[in-house]
Amino acid sequence: IDTFVSAHPVAVAQLAIQYCDALVEDVGKRATYFPGFNFDAVPATALGASGSAGRTIVLDALVGRMVDPALATDPVVGDVRGELDALITRLSAGEATAARTQTIVKATCAALLGSAVTLVQ
Repeated sequence: IDTFVSAHPVAVAQLAIQYCDALVEDVGKRATYFPGFNFDAVPATALGASGSAGRTIVLDALVGRMVDPALATDPVVGDVRGELDALITRLSAGEATAARTQTIVKATCAALLGSAVTLVQ
């Protein structure tokens, strides 16, 4: 990387947010990307506690598509999953609506997509 100015991370974050928003808002695409996940349930039901089925679907889909464990420079997959799992836990403490569930998935997606894990390879 020759240069990286302050506008670059802002642009990367905006692109990641827009991509993840489009993914979750499109019913067909989200069903394909997160098969079996219930986007119409409140966070406590859809995402449950760490290790629950819904949370596993989200983490498997995101980490499985965005992290390459074969790359020597990528972080340990378990570490990435742990951080995203903790993020989901923190975000689930908010309002209990289906819209909140969708926002949590978008935010988790954007956090990984906009991170160095996917950008610096």
